[in-house]
Amino acid sequence: MTRALRPPQRVFSVDPGGMSPEAPHKLLPRTQADMQIQQEETTFPSTKPCVADIWGGSTTRDIHQKIWRPESKPRGVLGIIHGIGEHSGRHDSSARFFAERGFLVSSFDIRGHGKSPGRRGHVESWEDLRSDIGTFLTSLRDREGKHPTFLYGHSLGALAALDFILKEKKEDATRPDPQSPRLLGLITSSAPLAPANIPWIKTTIAYMLGRTPILRRLHITNGIDPSTISRDPAEVQRYVDDDSNHNQVTPAMGSEFERIRIEVLGNAAALRIPILMFHGSGDQLTPVEGTKRFYENLPTDLDRDCVIIEEARHEIHHDLEAARDLMLTRWLTWMEERLRKMD
Repeated sequence: MTRALRPPQRVFSVDPGGMSPEAPHKLLPRTQADMQIQQEETTFPSTKPCVADIWGGSTTRDIHQKIWRPESKPRGVLGIIHGIGEHSGRHDSSARFFAERGFLVSSFDIRGHGKSPGRRGHVESWEDLRSDIGTFLTSLRDREGKHPTFLYGHSLGALAALDFILKEKKEDATRPDPQSPRLLGLITSSAPLAPANIPWIKTTIAYMLGRTPILRRLHITNGIDPSTISRDPAEVQRYVDDDSNHNQVTPAMGSEFERIRIEVLGNAAALRIPILMFHGSGDQLTPVEGTKRFYENLPTDLDRDCVIIEEARHEIHHDLEAARDLMLTRWLTWMEERLRKMD
């Protein structure tokens, strides 16, 4: 049974240091029982092999996956899709926060990232990533059983999650029994929906190389300045010291990324799933204007919220404590509200 939801339509900015009426409660204190979080590492098979090198050789299909399991029966499932150049383990603190509050959390290393196979920072086709997300969610449902499921994407992962939902919903209209589980809600942070702050000549060259065999798999640096991810120097240093991160990307990834960015931004009105969007006003990597524009173009009767956190940088979940706590507690409250609507 589908319930019609018509919440307030709003985009609000929050100063984590102020006493905004929209600001959520402080983080709940962790008890001894909260510490009993089991982390597991496993794999799931992708539908397509990963491109291994510049010549296009293929590698194993096994995609690396992490699971954070609560002590008791899960109240819901949260899937996490990470950003460019990082890996699932960098979302450990967020995953533990939700696992400690009864959610089973899982994430996977995107092909070409972390412990997953594939040429670093490369996708042969965006459809490969879209297929991996579907397989990830389906394998999670098959392994853990049917639970209310939420999907979260950060940066590149936010774009991938939006694209996946928009494409899946089109297919749902024509197939009564879709393979991927239906989702209760979508959460994004730092979605890269506005044009990147890159000189046009570089984007033109990347686009041309991205359409050229062999050259489309060349490695170039992704241009991310680690100091822009957070205002917390300790978090910046952790990012730099993490050997599982990389700064590589290929023209194919760049051209596919831009193609999907334009498609997603132009299809906001087609979204039919509850959505909560976060962005920091101080994000220097993915301009906040993209999130605002996408939100404004969503259907007016959609269950939607957008939270702009003042001065927060690209990784709000790794930013200063006030911004990080505000994001996590608002996120938790939002999911709990949608779970209650199921009762």
